[in-house]
Amino acid sequence: MSNNASVEFHKVVCPTRRYDIADSHETAAEFLEQVQSQAVASDRIEISEPVSVVIVRVCPKKLPAFLAGTRRDGKLIWTHHNHLACVFNREDGEKASKRLEEQGIPNFILPAPEVRHSSL
Repeated sequence: MSNNASVEFHKVVCPTRRYDIADSHETAAEFLEQVQSQAVASDRIEISEPVSVVIVRVCPKKLPAFLAGTRRDGKLIWTHHNHLACVFNREDGEKASKRLEEQGIPNFILPAPEVRHSSL
């Protein structure tokens, strides 16, 4: 709204009282005035690099293929299920990613999914 003063919002019907109509444009304008009038200071949140990562292959089929490990003969095992992916620490993941690139396998690193323990 602050960038485009002519923007309009559709009227919204309140579900609890069928015939009460609130003009969402007026409501949004009032909210914007409130926010701009108050000096809101928020703490900056620093985002750190993930500790655990997984390696994802750039797949021509457009499906993500996660590195699951290697067979005894050294062949790589790929899976489409992220919970089966091999989890690396950040440093080892970068090394493995670089080695894959050297072998002509395009890939990238993602944060490892959280492990959720099922309830009993």
